Amino acid sequence: MKKDNIKKFLCACLGLCAFLFTSCQKDIATIAESTKNVVGSWKIVQLTRNGEDMTTRLDISKFRIIFNADNTYTLQDQFSFLVTNPGTYSFDDPQYPFFMKFLPQNSTSESKVNFDYPIVNGQRQIRLKFSPGCSKNAYEYYFEKAQ
Repeated sequence: MKKDNIKKFLCACLGLCAFLFTSCQKDIATIAESTKNVVGSWKIVQLTRNGEDMTTRLDISKFRIIFNADNTYTLQDQFSFLVTNPGTYSFDDPQYPFFMKFLPQNSTSESKVNFDYPIVNGQRQIRLKFSPGCSKNAYEYYFEKAQ
């Protein structure tokens, strides 16, 4: 009798396990990552060199980079930046970009920068990180949309 009870108990446990595994299937919807929309006028909100904040040392208030829907960019007000002439921009991958590329007009040399697209304090930002010329100097530009 004891053996029959153990068999019934094991069968009941196996049946319960089978029921739980089959009844708890979840439909996982895949959500496609949207392409990064940088179109608009962007202002510098923070600038660092080798981790040191340079924002208050320089007048960056008038500098803007304007990204257009046709993948061209223009610069407003001269400021020390990776490129100094207008041109075209592109991403290594539109949905999951790690790099942004700048190709100034009348140039065949493309500049590639690390790209990040975080939301900080409720505001979308663009972070561009690069080392122009000397690899010992790393610059990080943090941009927010200009109002």
